[in-house]
Amino acid sequence: MRSHAELFTGNRLDWYDRVPTGENFSGLEARVRSFLDDLPGPALIVTHGITLRMFRVIAMGLPVSQIAQMPVKQGAVHLVKDGRHSILN
Repeated sequence: MRSHAELFTGNRLDWYDRVPTGENFSGLEARVRSFLDDLPGPALIVTHGITLRMFRVIAMGLPVSQIAQMPVKQGAVHLVKDGRHSILN
């Protein structure tokens, strides 16, 4: 982190969009949209936090700029139905 401190300025997730040679938000958004477009119906999806956030932003019709506001609870079921999000314990 110290050698690339500029990557970690701004919003708490902005670093994801700045990592050299890494996947940025537009790449992640395209990959998640493609995946969702190919789903034939409801599905259980297991993923990591940043991708979980992107899935919900897209499924709820929110702008990607709101990705950092998406809560992530480890080991929980995040349900998105009818454009609404809930966490099942």
